[in-house]
Amino acid sequence: MKSLVSILLLLTMITGSASTGPIPDERNTAHLIVSIARNDFKQEYKLIFTKNGTDEVNDLDALNIGEGYVSIAGLINGLKLSIDQRATLKEAREVKLYVKGWATGNYTLRIKGKETFDRLTRITLIDRHANKRESINTEEKNYSFQIDLNEPGSQGNERFSLLFEQQQTQQDLNSATEIIYPNPFSDKLYIKTYSDKHAHAIVIIRNSLGVIVSRQLINLQQNDSEISVKDLFTGVYFIQLIDKSNNQTISTFKTLKK
Repeated sequence: MKSLVSILLLLTMITGSASTGPIPDERNTAHLIVSIARNDFKQEYKLIFTKNGTDEVNDLDALNIGEGYVSIAGLINGLKLSIDQRATLKEAREVKLYVKGWATGNYTLRIKGKETFDRLTRITLIDRHANKRESINTEEKNYSFQIDLNEPGSQGNERFSLLFEQQQTQQDLNSATEIIYPNPFSDKLYIKTYSDKHAHAIVIIRNSLGVIVSRQLINLQQNDSEISVKDLFTGVYFIQLIDKSNNQTISTFKTLKK
C-alpha cells in the first residue's frame, strides 16, 4: 500500500505542464495560485493577468499534461492549462476551472494572491455543485469541498469558476451617466442614459452564481432602453453594460427580480 501511495505521489508531482513561453515576474502582475489538495497530494494552477496575455491559448500558456491523484487546471475552449496568462482585467470576467480527484472524500482548494490585484477588484469563487459563492478577500483563502465519484457534477469542468469584477467607487456612483429602473423589477427593466458618448451597448446579465443568463444589444440613444427580462426567475442579478464600439465596460448594476 505504501508503495502504491508513493507512486501516486510521484505521478502527481511530475505531471503538470509544458510551456514554451516566458513566465512574467509575478511581483509586477496580478495573479492567483489555486491549488487542490488531499492528504499529501497537491497540484497547482497559476492564473496570471498581464498586458501580453490573451484570452486564447498561445505560447505563453502551459498545458496541463496528464493527471495525478489530484488535478486542477484552467479551461480555455476545452483545453486544460496549468499556467494561464490572460489579458489584463478591464471588465468582469469568469475563468472556469477543472478539478478532479481519484477518490471519494474531502478536498481543499487554496487560493493565494488576492493582494496582487487592485483593491477595487472583487474575486468570487463559484461552486455550482454546492450552490455557493465565496468571496476571496484575504491573501490566502481555503475552501473545503467533497468529491463523490458517484456524482459526476462534484468534479470536472462545470463545478468551479472564478469571477473577477471591478467594484464602483463612490465617485463613480456620483458621476454615473446611466441608471437602471425600476429596482427591484418584475416584468420590465429600463436603462436611462444622460450622456451621448455611447450609441449601442451589449447587456450581459449574470445570476447570483455569476452564470451568464442573457446577452443582448440595446440602443442607448433611445430615451429609455428596455432590457428583456421576461425569462428571468426571481432572484439577484448583476447587469453589465459594455460599449459595443470598444468593448469597454460602461456601468455595472446589481438588481433584484421580485
